[in-house]
Amino acid sequence: MDTHNREALGIVETRGLLPLVEAADAALKAANVRLSGHTLVGGGLAACLLSGDVGAMRAALAAAQGAISRLAAQGATHLIPRPADPVRPAFEPGTQGGKGSAPKKPAPDDAHKAVAPHDAQSPDQDVAKAAPQNADGAKPARKVRIKAGKK
Repeated sequence: MDTHNREALGIVETRGLLPLVEAADAALKAANVRLSGHTLVGGGLAACLLSGDVGAMRAALAAAQGAISRLAAQGATHLIPRPADPVRPAFEPGTQGGKGSAPKKPAPDDAHKAVAPHDAQSPDQDVAKAAPQNADGAKPARKVRIKAGKK
């Protein structure tokens, strides 16, 4: 079994970035753990992932919780002792499903080569967002889906 799979996963989430930085700093200084990444969740929430041994992670998360309390901030910590194989890649940056999995923006030189991703549309949205041009250069009429009204 790979030692990477036996490591614990620690999650620290705070309201605001400042308490997260303080908590991560306290956790990294308190025990032999590594910072795997961080993300701004939205709505003012920020989170970071830590990895290391289960015992070290318990000490690190206790230090992180203490740092959050000293700042009188809102926050939570959570320990997953041995996450299942699909769990870790879902959260780590640069992996499928992690924060770093989004495609990179093209450089200004390659901007003309960029292709817009296909957006999933709900039934209420327009059928065609950007209509392609006909052979004569004219754009065809815009197609609109009409909902049936209640009678």
